Amino acid sequence: QILSPPGSSPMKIISATPTPLTNAEVHSWLSESIPSISSSLKIRAHKASKSALSLKPLPDNHLRIHTQAAAYLSAVPAGKQTTEVVAELMGKLGAYALTDEEVVMVANERPASMVVLCAVLRDYSSRFSDEQMKVRSGSIFAAIRAGWRWDVFVRLREARAELRGAGG
Repeated sequence: QILSPPGSSPMKIISATPTPLTNAEVHSWLSESIPSISSSLKIRAHKASKSALSLKPLPDNHLRIHTQAAAYLSAVPAGKQTTEVVAELMGKLGAYALTDEEVVMVANERPASMVVLCAVLRDYSSRFSDEQMKVRSGSIFAAIRAGWRWDVFVRLREARAELRGAGG
């Protein structure tokens, strides 16, 4: 059985190969699922009070855990990214001979220094020469900065459109 948030359509397995999710993807899913979980909990409570049917209860802290996880992810770079920006960044990072896990970690952490980047890349000194690492790191930092600026631009454009819609 495939689990999905209450009140939402069932999740489908697209690929049997496990793929790590970025924080932005998890943040997006959590943010979209919180309203349906909240309304589902209210409906369940109402039905349970009116009926002798035994509904399988959700844990009391189910909504709180979702809300706190979404709040945490809003405070880290994931909260400032769109899934489109992350997908574009991951596509660019594919050209640098990084593992899938490293690509996800770069997308999640958005390293801004060589020290952090080296901590993210496993066995980088045995995989890349100093010159290769210098070229790769410059390109990776450029891709991160380009994606970050684009993401901020997209959010500003959306906020301005909302303000124009609300004011006019």
